[in-house]
Amino acid sequence: MSEKTKDKLKRKPGLAFTLPDEVMLAVIQSCQKDRKEQHKRNTAELEAQREAAAAKEKLIREHNLHNATEKYIDAMYYYKMFHSPACIKDLTSGELNDYIARLPSKSRKLEVLKENIRMRKIGLGWTHIDDSWSKGGNPYSVSTLTSRLLQIITMEGAEEGQWKIPPHPPICTPSRTHTVALGTRTKNVESLDEKYLGDENKIRKEAIQLLKQRETRGEGSLAAECQEALPPELQSIVGERIELLVGVDVGGQTELLWWAGKVLHVENEEKRQVTVSWDPLEDVSGWEEGGCSIQKLVEKKWNKNTQGAWRMEYIDELGDLLSDEEV
Repeated sequence: MSEKTKDKLKRKPGLAFTLPDEVMLAVIQSCQKDRKEQHKRNTAELEAQREAAAAKEKLIREHNLHNATEKYIDAMYYYKMFHSPACIKDLTSGELNDYIARLPSKSRKLEVLKENIRMRKIGLGWTHIDDSWSKGGNPYSVSTLTSRLLQIITMEGAEEGQWKIPPHPPICTPSRTHTVALGTRTKNVESLDEKYLGDENKIRKEAIQLLKQRETRGEGSLAAECQEALPPELQSIVGERIELLVGVDVGGQTELLWWAGKVLHVENEEKRQVTVSWDPLEDVSGWEEGGCSIQKLVEKKWNKNTQGAWRMEYIDELGDLLSDEEV
């Protein structure tokens, strides 16, 4: 007798086979009588399961698209920062070290270095860049991050390969988990790929709308983010346009706004005074005509958010990074 046969003999019969014949017959007849209703119940339960699974999948997809939109907003910010005076580029080792040394504090030095690395990692999508800020719980030094940034500056701008500067910031669309498969891909798999690919234009449009809404509410400022880390020399801004944060009376209350004007000449370099031709402010009483004045540009108030702060006028030449044809 084979082991398989012995194993079958050892098995105990199921509950149905232990019932008397009369009871077994009654059970079968009852099942036959209720089969239509039971089929309806089973179908309804399966449909409810499918609807629950579809709702869960939709929720996950919306969550993934929301995350992708938020990431694209970050990528847009850093991409525009890379193409602005905020980005440190085209410097030699000595020039970079001198530039970092001029920053006022260690925390500011680390902040500028990290932001410049993020401009490449997040803004350009260079995922191969190391953006770790510590090792074994110990933060990296200014010197270490300076060396890392110098290596990036040296390599970037290649016409091909991983150091090529892309024409747009990257979009991380939700995607299906890829697994190793043998043979020809079925249409079902291809449809799943299309389903999870995500709509890049939709993400772009939603990200741009959110970005505009947030800036309207005063949440973040691209003009502030795209300024150089160090205040420019006064002679270098003659003929250029600047913005000054001034307090104006609006309905009996003082509100801060950026007032733009063109620097005509340096009045007193030692006192950091320049002559500025200011634009008219049509909506502010007493300021409708603009005019010229001597303005002191305090170094410590460069690109701050307090009255008397100043910065270069920022014009977003990259726009929305999305042409009408792409929409």
